[in-house]
This record gives sequence, structure tokens and C-alpha cells, in this order.
Amino acid sequence: MLRKIPGIIVTVFLCLFLANCAFAAVMDEVEGNYQSGLKYGNQGNLDLAIESFQKVVSQDPLALPQDYYKQTFADAYLNLGILYAKKSDFTKSTDSLNKALVLAPGNSRAMYYLALTYSQLGEIAQTKLYYDKFKALSSANGQANDFLSNFLANYQDRERSVAYTYYFNPNKNANIAVKGDSSADDQLIRDSLTAIEKLSLLKDLDSVAVSAQVIRQNQQGTLIIEKWTVGPADNRKDFWVKYNFNPPPDFPNKVMLIVSDREMTLDEK
Repeated sequence: MLRKIPGIIVTVFLCLFLANCAFAAVMDEVEGNYQSGLKYGNQGNLDLAIESFQKVVSQDPLALPQDYYKQTFADAYLNLGILYAKKSDFTKSTDSLNKALVLAPGNSRAMYYLALTYSQLGEIAQTKLYYDKFKALSSANGQANDFLSNFLANYQDRERSVAYTYYFNPNKNANIAVKGDSSADDQLIRDSLTAIEKLSLLKDLDSVAVSAQVIRQNQQGTLIIEKWTVGPADNRKDFWVKYNFNPPPDFPNKVMLIVSDREMTLDEK
């Protein structure tokens, strides 16, 4: 005699069956758009490739198995980042590549292309950050002499000691230890310290050390923003120093210097 299957079990199996069918339908659509993106990209049709991958990432993540969603969307965002870079839309490229890394934090290709894209935007600190992450995951990648390593060779950290005369006390001198990849010569370092001294009312530089790192610059290298961390070890403060090596014709000095206690942008006056 056949046993009667309880209605609740039938309902559960039916729900699972329908859910799997729904997943399969959406996955088929995603896969079709993904393959179209690859095809158009290989043909050099960047706009149609971007449109196809955008259709992939526009799907509702809840309509897909989570492992499939994370892997497929991460790959789609990576491809979008590369395609936008090929179109020289580096802002959209970095946005897509960052989304790829959110979904796949260990994706070394996304790290590499993100570093490459940030270099085109003049975001030096971000370029260093992601290139270092890429190298840490890809120690045997064979790309030691690629564009990025050559590009970042211009931003090597160094140490120097700069003689400085206090602004508030001209009779007092100090040798300031400066570390980092700052593009400034010793005189610009002194001018920057004076501006920081005025801004922060810092009157005792005896135990001060400076860490100066290039954050961003324009393509011509005429506008550079550096982040300076200044002060004794137990009381360090951050400042942003902006150099304009192509100031207006009526400006009296060769370099226009701006110092702020908040982060600045390149187009900020």
C-alpha cells in the first residue's frame, strides 16, 4: 500500500523546484549577457561590450545563488573596469574595479588594473597601495619591469635632514628629519614648514619629524598634492601641501604653495 505524502512535504519540494527553476532562468540570462560582453570586447566593440556587462551587474543579486553572484559579478566588474580604461574613462574604471574587489578581495588582476587606472588619474598614493597589494599576491608574476614599476620608480621614499629656522623664533634653528617621496627641494620643504608653523601655531620643532608623501598630481606634473604628517611621535598632525609649479604670470614666486589642515583637490584654488 502506497503511503500518502504529507501536503507540507509536497509544498516544500515544489517551492525548492520553483526556486531552482527561477535561479536557472536568471543564470541563463546572465550567462548570455556575459558571453556577449566577451564577444563584443574581443571584436573591439567597446560600447556593446560595456552594455552587455552592465546588463549582467544590473541583475538582482537575490535572484541568483550567492557564490555564482559574487564570482560572476566580480568578473563582470573587472571587465567593465578594463573596458572603461580602454575608453580613457578612468573614473568609471576605478569605480568598477573597486566593486570587483568588494566581491572578490583577493583578485590580483583587479588590483593591478586599479593601480594602473589610478596612475592615469595621477592618484599616486592609491597607485602605490594597489600595486603593492598586487605584488604581495603575485610575487612570481614576472611583471617586475612593467609600466607601473617604472612609473613608481619616480616616487621612491628617501630620508634627508633639512636645516630650518623657526618662523616664531628666528634665532632658533633645527634640523628636521624628512622621510617620504616628496617632490620638494630643501627650500620648498622649509617654505612648507613655515606655512605649517603659521597654520598650526607650532612653536617647538625640536623633536619634530616629517613624513611627506605624494598623494596626487596632474598629468603635466605642474600641480602636486602631498600629505605631510608632522610633529613629535606622541602628537602628530596631518597637513596637505599643494605645489603649483605653473602659477599665474603675475604671481611673484616660481612656485605657488598652499597648506591646509584638510585634504585638497587639484582643482581647488
